[in-house]
Amino acid sequence: MDDPPLAWFKYNTDADGAPTFLSRACAEDVRRRSDISVHPCAMAEAEAHRRLIERHDGRGSVGRGALPDGDREQQLAALEDQIREIQYHMSDTRSLIRQEHRFGTNHWGADRSVLNSAQRVITQDQDALAETYRTYQQMGGRKSMEEIGVRPR
Repeated sequence: MDDPPLAWFKYNTDADGAPTFLSRACAEDVRRRSDISVHPCAMAEAEAHRRLIERHDGRGSVGRGALPDGDREQQLAALEDQIREIQYHMSDTRSLIRQEHRFGTNHWGADRSVLNSAQRVITQDQDALAETYRTYQQMGGRKSMEEIGVRPR
């Protein structure tokens, strides 16, 4: 979590209701195993978050002072990045589902708990995608999902 929280960034909430920049699925994985360094999703999302902050700051370094909240173009670009990240996460989760089905075909059936959990993650990501895109539009964003780079499903 950023300290202090960034006014322009749309945070997710973890299982305890605390704000976090991690996706809901990744935050749940981290909650189960507290060492963030063993979570590839957390490491990748932390790096993406760092790059997003640097891009927003426009100076290539966190902590040099953010651009004014009125810088709508930077905020819209940050929301577009969040939309892409959610879509990438959904794509990865769908790949996990395909792998589990393929594994199940060869080894007496898929693990239903894995499939159930992955479906729950996709549902959460779909909700987050809709909410983030709605925020993007409310801030004046005019690009369609296709123009942002998200393939509709």
